[in-house]
Amino acid sequence: MSFTAADQPSPTDANAFYSTIRQLTGSVRVSADLSSNIPTPDTPLATEVALRGRTKADCTDYSYTLIDLLQQQHIYSRRVVLSLVGNFWIGHTVVEYYDPFRSKWSVTDPTFGVMYFDDGTQTGQSAAELSDEVFTESFSSIQPKFLTPKQDEYLKSYYLDPITLFLNIVPEGSTPEQSVLHDPLQFMLPVSVGLSGFYAFEFADSSGTMQIINPPGQFASGAITVKAEDGTRWSPVAALNDGWTIENVAAGSQVFTMRRVIF
Repeated sequence: MSFTAADQPSPTDANAFYSTIRQLTGSVRVSADLSSNIPTPDTPLATEVALRGRTKADCTDYSYTLIDLLQQQHIYSRRVVLSLVGNFWIGHTVVEYYDPFRSKWSVTDPTFGVMYFDDGTQTGQSAAELSDEVFTESFSSIQPKFLTPKQDEYLKSYYLDPITLFLNIVPEGSTPEQSVLHDPLQFMLPVSVGLSGFYAFEFADSSGTMQIINPPGQFASGAITVKAEDGTRWSPVAALNDGWTIENVAAGSQVFTMRRVIF
């Protein structure tokens, strides 16, 4: 059965409506460990993770869990997929809820325990609005509202910049590759090899591949193959240790790290 906003009973109390969204978003986030993302047993998140045959939650698990909880409270919501470079690997999934008091969609993100909401105007920000703010680098206009006792710790500890992931929205029925309206190079910093950190590789075409030698360190070591994914020229992000080297440089390839713009 499919649902539309018109199918849901209209809430009458705006404060209670926003409070429910804040409470449910925060509860989903704190039901898993910050570092491991292993959910607490017997929580809705644990049930969702088990349905997918996994042991650790990812952003899809967090989002589906919250959507289900919101629907149980007659709050219409939907999943929104984001991609910085046009593949699923450098991207994110958030939830938008329909706000009948403002007749608009607004973002709440259970993966990071945050919603984007201006307390002064009592208005949330949609994924499309956040995408525009990121593209124009209007970061002061982004209004994060933290929903757990850890405040912004989830955002700061993530290996990618959580704000720039809003750059490109993947419409329902489309693919990340088809959805790159804004060039990701705006938020990529070219680097040289060798330092510990997180790196993305851009190749000359979608068949690009390269071998990395990763010495012992805080991340897994050994020979690592990085390659373009999902029909794009971009690899997933690789976690590399000090002293890493490229065994065979692919023609036309570049190495980047990602800008962090707020967190």
